[in-house]
Amino acid sequence: IVSTLEKLDREKHGDHLTVSVTACDSTSPPFCVRGRLEVFLGDINDNSPICGSLNYGVTIREVIPAGREILVVAASDADHPAKFGDVKFTLDTVQPLPALIMKGAMYPETDGFVVLSNGSIVTTAALSFERSWETTLFVLASDGAAQPKTVHCPVLVRFPKIELSVDTST
Repeated sequence: IVSTLEKLDREKHGDHLTVSVTACDSTSPPFCVRGRLEVFLGDINDNSPICGSLNYGVTIREVIPAGREILVVAASDADHPAKFGDVKFTLDTVQPLPALIMKGAMYPETDGFVVLSNGSIVTTAALSFERSWETTLFVLASDGAAQPKTVHCPVLVRFPKIELSVDTST
């Protein structure tokens, strides 16, 4: 039986390590044999994704059409990419999100946006605003496990008032 004094972690020790082993019998004097043991470390899902920034934000200063990318969110995971470290993104609409009150109507803050699996935030409708407002999108970064570890990467989206000028000289 070979045991370790501490937990072996693939992220700390790498995919494999070499251990020197000395085995001795109980005779007097003891007979000892030395050898090397190659240990290949598998990975477990012991790390959560980490957002690339704590302060994602974008200001939209123009009328933009549907399908326009406005920002790309990034996250990393120290687990092995082939197993658990492959991070995918979605827009979290399950969490209770605050709504915005504009002109007396309620608009869910996710309307008009979708998050692609690569972290790209894309408009789903043409966005044009006559009043300034801001909202927070909660982008959910999930690792590749069957029971994924997740983290929210909040994105502040600002819409300053767009001043449209109309030529009335005719």
